[in-house]
Amino acid sequence: MNQSGGKTGYRPQIQRLRRGEKRSHLLYYLPVHDGNDGGRLGVLGDLSADGLLLIGNRAFTPGQRLQLQIRGEPGSEIAGDVRIDVTVEARWSAPDLNPAYTATGVRFVGLDEATRSAIEGLLHDLGLLAGVDDEDETGGQA
Repeated sequence: MNQSGGKTGYRPQIQRLRRGEKRSHLLYYLPVHDGNDGGRLGVLGDLSADGLLLIGNRAFTPGQRLQLQIRGEPGSEIAGDVRIDVTVEARWSAPDLNPAYTATGVRFVGLDEATRSAIEGLLHDLGLLAGVDDEDETGGQA
């Protein structure tokens, strides 16, 4: 339950597809834009090495391919320099917990090593790993 008494976590109203990687809920919701025309599609709801959750104003057809651009807000100290361009395939779309929005689960298609590395860095910087110190050489906390 969240502070207002509502349920936390996302549960679409359709059967979820199995995914290979655990997704991290982000501490900062980055804008997601159409990679072709630059129009804002929504925000990044969660992220894994295999795909992401897009929360926006429209549904996408399963199997539909999209060019997405994940980018920080100009001037943001947290993620202003983030820009990741990816090709994705929609797996499902369903109403979000807030019915004014639609949630769409997508998987990445054809990631190169540089993009995969950028996604892993984003997971570390903005996800559940944010603020957690790496272990030092002795196995203790740094």
